Amino acid sequence: MFRVSAHVSRSLHRHGMFQRAPSRFRRQLNKSSCPSLARRRKRATPFKENHLVCLGVGSRGRRDADVTAVQWVEPGLVGLYREKSEFNGEVKVVENISDPDGKLPECFRDARILLLGPQKSVGTHSVYKESNVFTGSYWDALAVLPGLCPEGPIGIYGLGSGTVARIVNKVYPEQKMLGFEIDPQVLDASRLFMGLQEIEDSGMLECRVCDCLRMSEGSYENAFAGIVVDLYLEDTLIDEIDLIETWEQMKKQLAPGGKILANIGLMKTSVISSIFEVFKGEVLWNRVDANGLTLMSVDPLDPNWENVPKELHEYTKGWRAFDPSLIFG
Repeated sequence: MFRVSAHVSRSLHRHGMFQRAPSRFRRQLNKSSCPSLARRRKRATPFKENHLVCLGVGSRGRRDADVTAVQWVEPGLVGLYREKSEFNGEVKVVENISDPDGKLPECFRDARILLLGPQKSVGTHSVYKESNVFTGSYWDALAVLPGLCPEGPIGIYGLGSGTVARIVNKVYPEQKMLGFEIDPQVLDASRLFMGLQEIEDSGMLECRVCDCLRMSEGSYENAFAGIVVDLYLEDTLIDEIDLIETWEQMKKQLAPGGKILANIGLMKTSVISSIFEVFKGEVLWNRVDANGLTLMSVDPLDPNWENVPKELHEYTKGWRAFDPSLIFG
């Protein structure tokens, strides 16, 4: 997840670095070709006024990192979808980023973007380009996982709009996936505007609306060859990621030889401590953008990076065993 903090938004606005997004609303939806999606149209409402939106790559809780991360600002966005959400406050989809100065990261250029959370604390959870599934960001790195796992379905905990699922579907076209998303508004918006329906129609992705960390005891035991974890609510890593019980549950859901690849943001001490307790040191870590990624296994961890498709090979570099002394002293 990409995040921009409230204090950065206020600062850039004071210095005139924001431009207002156009208030017009554009939707391209063919009722006859997709009646199931057309029935949802009335649930999506346009932006009724201009909004200030700043997208950036930053580290949560670090003022200096946030400021450095958002030196670029897009000149204009078009709102496609905006709905209140029980879980995220608001769900928005925007598109048509203009980038005359070339300051935007590649993943946001000419893309549709899923934004979750209130206006002053925007979390960028998914991106979508019809012409290119690859993002050049941490979503690509998470899609490495199937190449490191035995045969079997991949679980995606925190599906969002399916950015990772779409990449996996491209480079591992026979890979079955089960995606878990707690917010039905996210899935509604994503089917309309973010290409999620296309992946579902391929038969390779099944979506479940539920809290993947509060499923009944024994659910999906030994079910997954691998699990991608990207669990944020609004713009914050969910609290349950800190808990030993969370990782114990996910470990039980892995098949023999299974692995978990997780985006844990700033790699908080409490999170790393829980991971080490459960996986007994079979953990590698890496950093992509401002996101700390951890790879963990139920077995001795010796991933065969050669099995990763060439399109994602750059994300096989930089992985290393985590030195517990860096955190635990």
